[in-house]
Amino acid sequence: MGRVLVIDDDPLIRQTIRFALEEAGFRVDEAESGVDGCRAAADGDFDLMITDILMPDKDGIETIIEVKRTRPDLQILAMSGGGKIDGGEFLNLARRLGVNDTIGKPFQIGALLAKVERLCADGGEAAAAAAAR
Repeated sequence: MGRVLVIDDDPLIRQTIRFALEEAGFRVDEAESGVDGCRAAADGDFDLMITDILMPDKDGIETIIEVKRTRPDLQILAMSGGGKIDGGEFLNLARRLGVNDTIGKPFQIGALLAKVERLCADGGEAAAAAAAR
């Protein structure tokens, strides 16, 4: 299975995602902020980054932009529950920035796992095709 970076300022959400993904066989690293997440993404060999959108310091949109510049090959799953405005607006913006998929909070673990499995498989196929060229 793949290696996943989970970025969220809520420790309960990070822990929940970590346990579910590890149970499914993924290796998981966590970051509690966009700043830490960008650093980890630049230094690590991840197949997928899952990032929340609404975070203090460096939000998910800024994180996506930076990671897309430094790791354009990295699959990204953006998640948001919104806040004062509908989370769908943030997720639409993330799509326009080139994330591979989105999921709204709250989400079902099964739905998250299905997206993670598909994105890790898609990323592996793209990497293999690039190596074959």
